[in-house]
Amino acid sequence: MVSDTYAERDLYMRVGMRVRDARKAKGMSQEALAKALSVSQQTISHIETGRARLELSRLYQLGAILEKPISYFTDPQLETETKSPLVNPNEVDQFLNALGEYLKK
Repeated sequence: MVSDTYAERDLYMRVGMRVRDARKAKGMSQEALAKALSVSQQTISHIETGRARLELSRLYQLGAILEKPISYFTDPQLETETKSPLVNPNEVDQFLNALGEYLKK
């Protein structure tokens, strides 16, 4: 068995992260996605962590179930939901302004 190249591992990880993001965005559990795809929950877990090789036909099925184009899962240029900021910048500005006002007193 030939080991994966770094590029292959990167692709599996990217696909997995995007499967997870799309599943969560639809409010689906791993179990629900597994049932829709006719696989085990463990298989979904392995896909999401990049440990499972995904057949092209399964990728098409995932796209249909999760309502995403295939390029969403594979294109390294596309942003995913996990890259959104953890904190709203406007809230940070409001906090800093309020803190500044408090410290002036």
